[in-house]
Amino acid sequence: MQLDFFKKPYAAFDLEIAKPIPSECPDCKSRDHVIPHFADRSLSVCDNCGYQDQNWRFSLDWRQFMPLGISCAALAFFDEFGKRHVKFWQGRPQMTPPEVASMLFDLQAYAQRYTLATWNGAGFDFEVAALESGLVNVASDLCLNHVDPMFYIVARKGWRLKLDKAAAGMGAVRKVHTVTLSDGSTLDHMSGAVAPELWAEGEYTAVLNYLEGDVIALLDVIEKIAAAGHIAWQSNSGRGQVLHIDGQLPTVKQCFSLPPANIAWMINKGGDPPTPAKVMQWIGKEQVAALTGGRSWQ
Repeated sequence: MQLDFFKKPYAAFDLEIAKPIPSECPDCKSRDHVIPHFADRSLSVCDNCGYQDQNWRFSLDWRQFMPLGISCAALAFFDEFGKRHVKFWQGRPQMTPPEVASMLFDLQAYAQRYTLATWNGAGFDFEVAALESGLVNVASDLCLNHVDPMFYIVARKGWRLKLDKAAAGMGAVRKVHTVTLSDGSTLDHMSGAVAPELWAEGEYTAVLNYLEGDVIALLDVIEKIAAAGHIAWQSNSGRGQVLHIDGQLPTVKQCFSLPPANIAWMINKGGDPPTPAKVMQWIGKEQVAALTGGRSWQ
């Protein structure tokens, strides 16, 4: 990895929550029978009624289960010599508010030397950290001044994209999906949804290894997107998709100045597409209004 000393290098951040969030079958409404598809990690299956669909179809609004707690977090970055490092924060059974606050202050220090990057940090990681620390202003400042390619996609297109899809499309390092447990057995289909249960069971190494893989993959994706000037992925129908970026990856704050996405067709079909204003509602109505300038994404 070659460092460009004329701009800040990237540092990739991610966290794992402490409280499990249940999945629900949209067909039979069961929360106890949703399992990963045996061959396709983008799919889930209800073994009660047989319903099968994209993972997000089974997702519930995580905000209804807050506070979620933070078990661990990590930051991947390269030093000035091109050596990669992964910095961890963790708590058992979960990080305390002072520990989360200390993590945010650490991130402020890293942000002086690096451009912080997440995948959906604007819509999850920083919101969770704000609640867990009580430092909404600190978390929102970090969030607004970092880069989040998924937030960019929300602003430009009005939908979300999984990190794994972007990693595949960009030819980047893939996320870790298999971890080794303390008894020597392996767990396939590892995901952030499983991490809270494993952490509660004392499988700290497995969760940290999974998290490390996430931030390493994210850092590689971010750097490849920045170098290519676009985000590439394959749609569910198998078609290649490319979203171009003018100049450098914009910060979350800069995304509010982009032309609004055309989401009217999704709304007309009964959908509820994400918008920058909806995603960032956690920073407060007045702050969001100042960022949007009264513009509507509908």
